[in-house]
Amino acid sequence: MSEENNPLSLRQVYLAFPVLRKLSSQELPARSAFRLTKLVRKANAEYKAVEEQRTILVKKYSTEDEDGAEKLNVAEENLDDFYKELNELLDEDSEVKVGNKFGIEDFGDAMLSVEECAAIEWLYDEGLED
Repeated sequence: MSEENNPLSLRQVYLAFPVLRKLSSQELPARSAFRLTKLVRKANAEYKAVEEQRTILVKKYSTEDEDGAEKLNVAEENLDDFYKELNELLDEDSEVKVGNKFGIEDFGDAMLSVEECAAIEWLYDEGLED
């Protein structure tokens, strides 16, 4: 099986989704915009599912304050367990697969930071060279 046929991990989708949304809001060549739209639709469902599960984990590992109200931040003593479960989730395969990768020129004049490029490195042909 070629790399392009392998599904992305949920971690790859989760980290890339904000960048994909940013790209989708910029003017791109029509063909690129169409391909990106299809990818964003698939990634959106996975991103939402991960975010829902992350919220459940936050609630699971949060503590109550003195009034009995739930705090929505993970208690320090639960951080290891929280991150263990979250990382197990993020290591799972997603339903998102990338067939034909994009070339850098497919992104037109889109402006991305180095961090954003790294988050979508799997999406384009030209890897980050040393």
